Amino acid sequence: MGAKYLPTIKDQKASLRFQQKQHPLPFFKKPTSLPPVKKSKPKEA
Repeated sequence: MGAKYLPTIKDQKASLRFQQKQHPLPFFKKPTSLPPVKKSKPKEA
């Protein structure tokens, strides 16, 4: 019988990095061109 392969933490991190390169997660940029929405104050009589 062969020895069981137990991946080290280093191997697991490398595998994770490789998976992320193969399938990158889509990231959403916040629209910077839009001005911030200001709340209107009620007019005082």
